[in-house]
Amino acid sequence: MRTIIIAVLSLYSLSAVAAPVTIDFEDLAAPMEAPTVFVSQGFSFDIGISFVFINDGPQTDTGNFLGLLPPSSNPLGFTMENANGDLFSLESFDIGFGAAAGLFDRPLMVTGTFADMSQISATYDSIGVYLETVYLGPGWDNLVSVEFSIDSRTMNALDVPIYDNIVVNVVPIPAAVWLFASALAGLGWFRRNRVTRSI
Repeated sequence: MRTIIIAVLSLYSLSAVAAPVTIDFEDLAAPMEAPTVFVSQGFSFDIGISFVFINDGPQTDTGNFLGLLPPSSNPLGFTMENANGDLFSLESFDIGFGAAAGLFDRPLMVTGTFADMSQISATYDSIGVYLETVYLGPGWDNLVSVEFSIDSRTMNALDVPIYDNIVVNVVPIPAAVWLFASALAGLGWFRRNRVTRSI
């Protein structure tokens, strides 16, 4: 009986693990001027006062990308969060500045916010002209939001930050709660059965 309980709980735990989601903006029509707040592949993007567009072009071989035009705001960037409020982890993203950009450093700051409002951040100083993948290290889990921010004073008029292929892992809270509740129920049932047998 103990084996059956462990097997059932294992199945529940497997169902609580979500596969990575790659936000590539392919669900949006291109070219388009995006609104300051929009949803793509289950995630909400708040651009603030920046001019933002969704386009496809020579900067990416994979189709659509998210581009921001300077110097519409400082800092130049956006905030993303899960549209249904679930926690998520950030694994990687692609960023570049387009073929017309000059060769100089433009620091990118990425800041993740947790449910308790504490934060984790990282700065990347050497973002290149063409798209490159930035991988996040450990600690970028259970986030409620992530902010991408560049000091637009370090940019010239030809610099267009381009984001694509943002890889996230969604933490399915309802499944986790169901797993915890079923584990408690299973342990309670197992203990009650053991007590009944010993009487």
